[in-house]
Order: sequence, then structure tokens, then C-alpha cells
Amino acid sequence: MAAHLWQTRNMASGQAPEVQFERAASVGATHTLTQWRQQHAGEPVVLYFWATWCPICKLEQG
Repeated sequence: MAAHLWQTRNMASGQAPEVQFERAASVGATHTLTQWRQQHAGEPVVLYFWATWCPICKLEQG
């Protein structure tokens, strides 16, 4: 938990920039953040990025 707090100490806040992403549940289908926001109006959006080479990400994946 201490590592997580240290990692997120300078976390950005506010609206995320426009990105394209692929949901694991719909392999091959791409979506945009704008589409997601329109479908889920008024709900918060959290994007979580991790990497297979990152030791802390591997621990969290556990």
C-alpha cells in the first residue's frame, strides 16, 4: 500500500484526454473515450494502465 501511495502522489486529475481503447470483453472492437462517456453520462471514468514488465503491476495483478 505504501508503494501505491508513493506512486500516485502526483497523479493528474481532471478530464482525461481523448484515447482509443480496446475492451477485453470485446476483442477486436475499438472504442473511444468520448463514446464511453456518452454511454455512461455522469459516471466517473477511471483508466488504469499497467505493463507486463512492471514488477509492481505484476504484484497487483496477483
